[in-house]
Amino acid sequence: MRPLIYLDMDGVCCDFVKASLEVIGRKDIINNWPKGVVYIEDYLEMTHEQFWKKIDKIGYPFWSSLEETPWFKELYSELSKLGDVYFCTAPTRNPDCVKGKLMWLQDRFGERINNYIFIKDKFLLARKNDFLIDDFDSQCNDFVKHGGNAILFPQPWNTNNLIENKVSFVLTSIKNRL
Repeated sequence: MRPLIYLDMDGVCCDFVKASLEVIGRKDIINNWPKGVVYIEDYLEMTHEQFWKKIDKIGYPFWSSLEETPWFKELYSELSKLGDVYFCTAPTRNPDCVKGKLMWLQDRFGERINNYIFIKDKFLLARKNDFLIDDFDSQCNDFVKHGGNAILFPQPWNTNNLIENKVSFVLTSIKNRL
């Protein structure tokens, strides 16, 4: 039986960070992410509400127009050879987020796409032979605590921030656990 592979969208498949920094007028830190900082609003000394208000004002076009990450197509293609891939993404409280994320997926895979899950608590999907690929330490840690396998996708804001070949790291990590 092929494993289920839950692939996070923001930070793994699409570039939420770049788009959000552009919205709040801080393009200057796109390529200079400060080590140890997980949330943009903490670094910029904004409240959570101030940060999300700017994104929510744009609505679903913010989410539907996010750029693909440079590794997205290769990562998805290679993961599909190892298991059944489901896009697994945590929506915000704004319903435009879900609409925009679904539009993003439909733009790439057609309107009949059905391999997606919108869920905040991804650990609820954890099973022994399945994998979560996510860029947040907490999501991965919770998934493992609940019996699943998780691969922390290397990004400047997480503990795998020194790993450069992101796709190779993920694929090797999964293959070693199959």
